[in-house]
This record gives sequence, structure tokens and C-alpha cells, in this order.
Amino acid sequence: MDAPLSDGTTTRLRYNGSKISDAIQDIQIDVYQSTVDHTMNNFDLRDYTTMMEVVSDVETTGAKVKLTSMIGHTKLDYGLQFESINKTATPYMGATLMAGPEMWPDVLQETKSVFAESTSFFKDQQKVILGLRYDAVTTEARNGDSTTYENVYTDYSGNVKTDDANINGLLRYERTYQDNINVFAGLSRTHRYPDATELYIAKSSMTGDWFGNPDLKPEQHNQFDLGISQATNKTNWSVSAYYDVVNNYILRDLETNQTDSILSPSSSDSAYLNKDATIYGLDMAGSLKTSQHVKVGSSLSLTKGTNETDNRNLSNIAPLSGMAFAEYSANSWKAGTRFNFATAQTEVNAEYDELETAAWSTLDVYGDYQINKSIKLSAGVDNLADHAYETYLNRVDSTSGATYKVYEPGRTVWARLNAKF
Repeated sequence: MDAPLSDGTTTRLRYNGSKISDAIQDIQIDVYQSTVDHTMNNFDLRDYTTMMEVVSDVETTGAKVKLTSMIGHTKLDYGLQFESINKTATPYMGATLMAGPEMWPDVLQETKSVFAESTSFFKDQQKVILGLRYDAVTTEARNGDSTTYENVYTDYSGNVKTDDANINGLLRYERTYQDNINVFAGLSRTHRYPDATELYIAKSSMTGDWFGNPDLKPEQHNQFDLGISQATNKTNWSVSAYYDVVNNYILRDLETNQTDSILSPSSSDSAYLNKDATIYGLDMAGSLKTSQHVKVGSSLSLTKGTNETDNRNLSNIAPLSGMAFAEYSANSWKAGTRFNFATAQTEVNAEYDELETAAWSTLDVYGDYQINKSIKLSAGVDNLADHAYETYLNRVDSTSGATYKVYEPGRTVWARLNAKF
């Protein structure tokens, strides 16, 4: 389906204050509210015999207060945060666009958090960062029907409301050596909570069904990362790596791949389950000023992901990709070119019908001109050769359940004017 309507309104109020008192050096307050009205259908922008439309509304309200204090050689950031997200989505079918069961059955998710992060500075340019965050998350499908999920999952609890609370933690060590070489190592445990789609979506069609799982547990990421970097007048480079052990990874899968958890598995239906997974990767970047006016650089990124429970690849994992650039700059202007690329992605989740991706490359050209101290003009052409390519991301057709890809934009000419006052 197409998206002929997508209207959003956002209102935000921010306040930053400094030197509040001897005990509080800084305060940041952020209050926001947004609404998004989104309509998808197959008839406004094309001719289609079977009319379908989905109307969705999302309202987000939130607030965050962060305080900063200095305790000896330690900076302490701490505060509170609240966020509420309400989602509804209703499908309409047929010549009269008759309303069907809600896809998002008036889902309300509220997150209440308290957090603190300390940064302690020691001699020999050493730094230790310790962070803690407590999240209490309540999610409820206020129009949810438990019988919908009872007909899908073998061990469904019957609840359409979930309450989760978890502690997230971070420990990170940083040190700067001679020649401005920086090293770091970190350990963290964080949680990602399932969203309205993963928990409660309920979509039935002639070609396949798509159901959330209200009993999903939040993902728990246990990550170790380390890196080294250096910045000088002429060079700037960094190398970092991470290894993430994920408990309760939220997997969308075909029901026939999960016969132990599904009552009547169908090859065209999909559902959500928790699995154990491992994700690891490597990132590299660097730049060099070869002269007063010329700068060159490049970056590389590689990620691997495995569903350990089912011994298969995770979906939508990026292959080796990166870019290389060269820039020439003068007093008031800069011009450059950038080569973007990705290798073929063959390590796909074939059991979920994920498609492989061919290698690709594109070339961009761009430039800036500083008109005066306040105004800068930028322009460029992306994908100069108008190369047709697809990224590693797979999409699932909401009607047929088939996996497909979308071509990225071809040659794109753009210009931008920035003014700072």
C-alpha cells in the first residue's frame, strides 16, 4: 500500500540552566508532545479492484529532568524521565471500506525511569564512567481480545497487559596516553522493551496472518566493547569492536519454523517469540590531511548476528560496508567527493525467506560556500551515476506476507541554506 497521508505535529519546550546553586551546577528540562496521523491505502495513488486502507494514530507525551552536580573529582548526572505512547490502527476493506478488527488495539505504553551517571576523573588522564537506570514499563492493549492470541500461542497467559521493571547498568574505563592516543573498554547491560506491534498486532488476511505476542519479555543486552583512537592536527582515526549476548531477543518468524510454540502453524503466518542471540561487530574510521587544503578519509563497518536458539542467522544484518572521501577546502568554500559501498549479503535468515543482497557502490559530489559569518550554502549530487541498488534491509508485504526489497533513490540533486544568528 501507499501512504497518501502522513501528518505530524510536535510541540517541545526545553530549558537549560547553569550555576543553579553550590550543589547543582546545571539543570536541563525537556517536555514534549507529538501526534502523528498516518493513512495507508491502495486506491488513492493507483487503480486497484480490492480496496484496502489502514488508518493509524500515534500520540507521544514525555518529560525529562536532568541535574548535574560535582562531588570532588566526580561529575554526577541524575534525574527522572516519563514517556507515554498511545497507538491505534484500524483496517478498512472492500468497496464500502468496512472497518475490521483493530491492528493496534488502542495500545498504551508508559515508561517511568530514574537514572544516574557518574564520571570520575583521575590522574594520568584516566576516567571511569558508571551509569545506572531503572525503568518501569507498563503496556496495555485497552481494546485487546485475549482470544486472538489464545488461538496462536501454545503457552499464552491470557493477559493483554504487561508490567516490566529492570535495572540497566554501564561501566566504562577511558585513558589518554602520549600522542593523544585514547583507549576505552566498557561493560553494559541494557533492556529493549517490545513495542505495540511486537506485543499486540492482530492482522488477518486471505494470504497470511500476523500476530503479536503479549507474553514477550524485554530483550536483555549484555555487551562488552573496546576501542582505540587518536586525533592529531593531521590525522584522526579510530577502531572499536563489540560483542553482545542477547537474552530474549525478539524474533519475528514464520509459524512453521516454531511448531513447538504455535498451535496451528501455517507457512504464510508470522508471529513473535523470544530467543537467545549473539551480535558482534567492528568499526573503523580514519582521515588524513595530506596538505593545507586536501583531506582524505574512509570508514568500514562489519556486523554479524546469530539466533543461537535455532542456530540460524538473524534477519536484516548489515554486510561489510563503508565509504571513502576526498575534500578540498579553501578560505570560504569546500568541495568533495564520496564513494559509498557495501559487499554482498549472503548470510541471511533463509528460514524466514530473507533475500540475499548484491554488492553495490555509489558516488556523491558535494560542496559548501560560506557566504558570510552567518549564512552557508551547501549543494551536491548523490548517486551521481544513477546506479540502481538495494540495501540489505528486507521488508514484509503486509498483505501477502512475502519478503521484498525496495530500490534506493537514484540520482538526487540537493541544495541547502543554513543561517545561524
